[in-house]
Amino acid sequence: APYQPAPTVRSFAKNAIGIMLHGGDSDSCTSINSVFRTQEYDLRTWTDKFWEPESTQVLGIECIEAQDTVLNHIEIRLSQNRIEIFGSDAGRPETSRSIGYVDNIDLSFERGYVSLQHAHYNAAKPDGMDGGNTPVQTYRWDNIGFDGPVHAPIRAYDAVMPMEMSALDEDTVVQFGHELPTSLYFEGVRVGSAREALLNLSISGDDDFEYRVNGGAWTAHRGAIDSGAHTAWSIPLPLDALRDGSNTIDFRSEEGDKIGNVDLSLID
Repeated sequence: APYQPAPTVRSFAKNAIGIMLHGGDSDSCTSINSVFRTQEYDLRTWTDKFWEPESTQVLGIECIEAQDTVLNHIEIRLSQNRIEIFGSDAGRPETSRSIGYVDNIDLSFERGYVSLQHAHYNAAKPDGMDGGNTPVQTYRWDNIGFDGPVHAPIRAYDAVMPMEMSALDEDTVVQFGHELPTSLYFEGVRVGSAREALLNLSISGDDDFEYRVNGGAWTAHRGAIDSGAHTAWSIPLPLDALRDGSNTIDFRSEEGDKIGNVDLSLID
């Protein structure tokens, strides 16, 4: 996930800037929950003081009216040192206005990609099905646009994710991931004019492991975050270690960790 704060989960992008919107205490109000930035996986958060009372506050926060089945318009204006968020009331784009900003964000990158993540908790809580709530909800996001320069899309090659089903307390549990040591295969790779190659993965347990590309020398990865949580990593690979067609990457660790969401990305 581009951004995922939760107990035992620390799945952050290496370098990123983003916002989190939430409904607050009212079904008819949407506002900024937080603005976050990562630099070399280190997270800094500016909030509305709803979650983290001691953190730096997002300034100028204003609520926009929300309405079931009716869209709001959200616009993010970003520069190297400032992020400002604009929003309109539901169904009324002419009401667009600033709903929060942060200065001195000090971005460490000039080029990236746009990602949208929707996350929610158990919709049937707190009263369950008998209380009138339902676990079935519909959310709509669409028409995402970006007015900056257009670059060639990332070429991503996924490793097949194994799935194991087992029983736990009369429930069926589906487990994903690769137990280490393991070898993963990436088919149909086209190196072409790529200027950068990245190995992307998430890992549970110890963040320290070793990998090698196409039978080459083993390289040690040492996690920069001592969190004991599920973490995500984006690891640069030497382009001359890759080849067109099929590629193999081997993994091993002392702790017998499990990895998942593994892909090989090439960037022109």
